[in-house]
Amino acid sequence: MNYPTTQSRSRVIWQIGALFGIILGVIQLVFLFFLNGVIPFAGIINIIVSAIVLFFAGYLAAQKTFTVGTGALAGLVAGAISGIIGLIVSIIVVLVNPELIQKATNIVQQSGNTGNLSQGDIQAAIMGGLIIAFIIGLLFLVALGAGVGAIGGVVGKQSTPHNDAPPTPVA
Repeated sequence: MNYPTTQSRSRVIWQIGALFGIILGVIQLVFLFFLNGVIPFAGIINIIVSAIVLFFAGYLAAQKTFTVGTGALAGLVAGAISGIIGLIVSIIVVLVNPELIQKATNIVQQSGNTGNLSQGDIQAAIMGGLIIAFIIGLLFLVALGAGVGAIGGVVGKQSTPHNDAPPTPVA
């Protein structure tokens, strides 16, 4: 049996990672725009569905290359791509709906805990908090992708029949 080369491993990582990242990005957009507030525990269900998609990214990558590391990297790429999709869409939603920031500002002002902060200061703090939350969400998906992709890689490698002969060098 021919073992894949380093070049084909990187190709597998990017192809599977990109495909599953886009699929997961679309799934997360469905949760964001259609299911949040409609079904109970939508956030938890979203995380479980994300983990399943990232698992299969790692599983398929490991089946193609016989290495767990490829599965982990495919999951990492898938998590990063889906996180970037979510980050971009979230920023666009906030930018095209300034009334969301205004509503949040009004809520903060009504709480009476603003001290001497102006409305502009409160809005800047809210935007800063949103940016930090978006970045944390992206990092969470990258970490989830690497971890769950590695688990999928272990299962994918073990379920693939192959020779135990060492890889032959490619000239």
